[in-house]
Formats: sequence, C-alpha cells, structure tokens
Amino acid sequence: MSEKPAITASLLAEYCFASAPRRYRIIEMMQSDGFEPYKKWYGEVPGAYRRYMSTGRDDSALEYLEAALVKREYVTEEDENKILLQLDAIEHIRHIDHGGIDPSLRILPFDHPARSTEVAGVTIRVNPTNLVLGTRIGRREQFVGVLKPYLKKTHKLGKDEAAALITILHLFVERELSALGEPAIEQCFVAEVFFERLLAPPRSYKRRRELIEASCLEIAERWPSVRAKSGAERKGAATR
Repeated sequence: MSEKPAITASLLAEYCFASAPRRYRIIEMMQSDGFEPYKKWYGEVPGAYRRYMSTGRDDSALEYLEAALVKREYVTEEDENKILLQLDAIEHIRHIDHGGIDPSLRILPFDHPARSTEVAGVTIRVNPTNLVLGTRIGRREQFVGVLKPYLKKTHKLGKDEAAALITILHLFVERELSALGEPAIEQCFVAEVFFERLLAPPRSYKRRRELIEASCLEIAERWPSVRAKSGAERKGAATR
C-alpha cells in the first residue's frame, strides 16, 4: 500500500466524473497492495503496441507476441485468462483506425525516464508507450506529444473522460518533457483498444485542467481516512 497518494491516469480521468461511492472505491483500489492491472492482465501488450506504432504499424511486432502467447504454457485458469485477454487485445489493436494521427508526425518508442507526474501532492502514473514529435511551418521548435493505449475491456470512456485523459497526457508532457520541445495537446492520443478507436485531442483544456487539479486535491485529502478505514476493516476481518 502506498503511503503517498497515487493514481493511474486512466482512473483519474474516470474519477473526475464518477459518483461519490465510485470515487471512494477508486481510492481503495489504488491503496491495495495487489493493484497493478496494467502489468497483471495485459503483460507484454503495451510493449508490442509500442513497437507496432514506432515501426509504422508493422504487424510483425504483434505477430511475435501473438506466437509467444499461443505457445505459452499455463497452470491455473487465471494464467489462461491472462493469455486469452492479451491475444484478444492484439486482435483489437489490428482493427484500430490510426488515421487521426497526421502522417507527418514521427512516432517513436517512449524511452524517457519519466513515467509519472505530480499534481496537488498526488502522483499520476501515466506510462505512455510512444513519443509523438512534429514540426510546423514557420516554426523552428519541435512539438511534443505522447500516445497511450487504454486497456480496459469493461469500461468505455465517455466523451468527458476521454478528453480528461488526453488532458492528463498533455499535462504530463508539459511538466516532464518540455526539454524535448513545445508541448502540443494536438499530438496527444489515446488508443481505446477494446473499443477499436483512437481518441482525438480536445480543442480546449483549461477547465479540464482545473477539474483534474480539484480531483487530485480531493484524493490527497481523502487518502489518509480511506487508508485508515480500510486498514481497520482488514484488521477486523483477520480477527474474526
């Protein structure tokens, strides 16, 4: 359990528009020792997507992982489900229309050491897979964005959640990657894998930034009390 407030970018986008009970549950999940869905359920899929996008969507990046998963042995039903979910994700990636990304932009593997940023005392885990670089006519500087797959099968992002998630990506670029060039929200993208769609950047983000900051302030305020209550419940369950 993290002593310091932390949340994934995807869950923060959901948190911004969630009901009070769902917000409480999200904080509980983030405090759980076993909460690591990105790696637990999707294994090497983000890495395969990273290579797929940085090679001009060369399918061999997906085929390599697909072949390895088919051959992989499993012992438990949970292990089998993880393999099947990854295979399902790979097939959905193939059907995403990435045409919304300007072909003049360069998509590179994300190898920068920064993986998170902080807002109002809350660590936001962003973990993009790709860097998106571009230039503009009449401008010398390089423009910078990032690309991230959204790997959740049971929750389709609403319009506001999608815009909030891309705004979080832009905030991350602005705070952590500004040395690489001018942050550009137009170059920040989310691929919603299981719904086979590329989410377009919003036209404006000022109010969403304010909502994200307010949500982080709320998380930071609630974090100690949720941790204390959850700890007391676990202790009580252990003694029953």
